[in-house]
Amino acid sequence: MLFRSEISNFALEGFGSFHNQKYWFHVPYLGIGAGAHSFWDYKRFNYEDFEDFFDNDIIKKFESVKMLTSEEIREEKIMLNTRTYAGVDMSLINVSKSVLDDLCDRNLIKIENGCIIPTLDGWMFINTVVLKLLGN
Repeated sequence: MLFRSEISNFALEGFGSFHNQKYWFHVPYLGIGAGAHSFWDYKRFNYEDFEDFFDNDIIKKFESVKMLTSEEIREEKIMLNTRTYAGVDMSLINVSKSVLDDLCDRNLIKIENGCIIPTLDGWMFINTVVLKLLGN
């Protein structure tokens, strides 16, 4: 039987894609080539075009960007983790119980094992869910 392993993919139980996991869970990766994006040491960087790719080595690109702040990392984790079946750890959430109760009552999230997990309806309205969890 198929289950939804992440917001954009279905899989057989135990056969979810490992490829996207690095993006959803802040695992470092390097993108090589024009237009490729990278995430390393809590820095995001990319090549704008072919000229940028040929004029700048990866070290120069890495050194030219600032490290994400702790708040930016928290917000990214909420935004990215809500796109997975695992959900987002409650420790990252700073909203009131009434906001969470409202999302639960509207069947947009469920809370299990200390994690907020979007329901199927929640994934259909993921931007609303994420904004609420961010306190917006």
